Amino acid sequence: MAFAMLAGTERQQRPADRILEVPIMVTVKDEVAWFTGTGILSQEEILSAIDGLFSESPVKRAILDLRGASLSDISPDRFGAITRAGQAHAAARGPGARTVVCVPNEASQLLVRAFAAYSADSSVIRYDAFLTIEECLDWLGRDD
Repeated sequence: MAFAMLAGTERQQRPADRILEVPIMVTVKDEVAWFTGTGILSQEEILSAIDGLFSESPVKRAILDLRGASLSDISPDRFGAITRAGQAHAAARGPGARTVVCVPNEASQLLVRAFAAYSADSSVIRYDAFLTIEECLDWLGRDD
């Protein structure tokens, strides 16, 4: 199944149909949703990407590649809204759903892991964070 979506910013075109200034590109490949973020992301852009994809294609596995993005515009208290948006699609994604975040540094990894631990009691979706795509794919492929 192939699916692609742009979230956040309106699609802007040049004569060669080149896409510009797209903060989150979403694709589905091999039953894994890939959210690739660039630049400074807002809560609204992330929520739009989550709702847009999982409403259309509720896959069990998702990667948020944020190595080229900044979440600096999102205050810590608003991360709960992002998790709740993901949880709204939990039933459609099914048992064993997982979301992994690929981050640019250890500080970001610790932040995501702390938030995942904080929301673990209310979340049926499992979350983790790693520094490389290879680690993310390995974790998504595990059945533990």
